[in-house]
Amino acid sequence: MIESPVDIEQARAGAVVVTLRGEHGQPEGQAYDALFHRLAATNDLVVVDLTDALFIDSSFICALLRGAKEGRIWGTTFRLQIAEDSRVRRTLGVAGALEELDVAWTRDEALRTTRGSASVFWPPRRPRLADQAEGA
Repeated sequence: MIESPVDIEQARAGAVVVTLRGEHGQPEGQAYDALFHRLAATNDLVVVDLTDALFIDSSFICALLRGAKEGRIWGTTFRLQIAEDSRVRRTLGVAGALEELDVAWTRDEALRTTRGSASVFWPPRRPRLADQAEGA
């Protein structure tokens, strides 16, 4: 595999964008699980941008699905951003992940909030990991 850069940008308060370029697969699988868990636990919106990804394998798709599950547990919107002409769109479609994930085709759409999403801050903000650790 070639180098797979990951950029994490705080787009606004409570919203983070993880931009992935290059190839992503099994060697990084556990690292992505940990990253997606941490981001879902500490943000209201997590956007994973695969627009410039060249390759993803089934282990990475599973990490995305687990990230979305973590989002549901924490009340966080976990959204995939992917261009309609992206190299990995077909892989995600064949795997059935596009039907399982919240998908946006542009950055503006990915960062847009909708009524009822966690990023609207209703219900009131849930305790974060640090808050739970202090109470334990």
